[in-house]
Amino acid sequence: MPFIRVFTIFLVALVLSACAAPKLTAEQAGSIKKIGIVSLLPQEVKYRKIGITVFNNEFKSLPAGNVFNVAARTSAEQFLRQSGKYEVKQIEVDVAPMASRLNGRSMVMSQNIERIDVEVVELAKANGVDAVIVVGENFDAERGVFGLAMGLRAGLGDIRSAGAMAGLQVAGITARKEIFLGWYPSVGIGRGVSRPESKPWAYKLEDNLDEATHAEVVRVLRAAIENEVAAALAAANL
Repeated sequence: MPFIRVFTIFLVALVLSACAAPKLTAEQAGSIKKIGIVSLLPQEVKYRKIGITVFNNEFKSLPAGNVFNVAARTSAEQFLRQSGKYEVKQIEVDVAPMASRLNGRSMVMSQNIERIDVEVVELAKANGVDAVIVVGENFDAERGVFGLAMGLRAGLGDIRSAGAMAGLQVAGITARKEIFLGWYPSVGIGRGVSRPESKPWAYKLEDNLDEATHAEVVRVLRAAIENEVAAALAAANL
């Protein structure tokens, strides 16, 4: 069996992620009583095998249902409710087009949430909340961040490393359009994944995409989402 180097970055590493937006002042935080939650995560896993040359690269996506949005919503709600200070409301949106607008490249913004800030403020007012937390995928190829993805690093005919990455962004904005949270991972966050029954990772991407392996990848990504959303909210002054 080829040697597999798996890597895991735990919650403590998440604290090193970028959090460029200012925190709420105590006065602003005191005015927030009701918080809405919007999750814009995909219903698929992107598999990426990166070889020694571009000719060895392989890509494929597999469906995952709505488990990632459920994980993000649940983690955010549990974190916010544990203080006893907030009412929490889950806000339903048309996920795919709103996610596309969040990650659009037509406008350069200091915070991605600025691309949809007017839209989010309207949601806040329509749903009677004082602020909204938005969870979405983050993409930054220079730092190895590719949204929700399962990555395999190939050598000469073997797989050298395998890790699931929850590349997220978490933003917070008040109904007055004040951005108080902007969380983006500074580097790709990978969690080691082992195939069920100790199967080795195969060199050909398609040979790894059995039902049991995919289910394990989804499980690892779900746990990573829960941890990262909680870490992002912990960084805010809520």
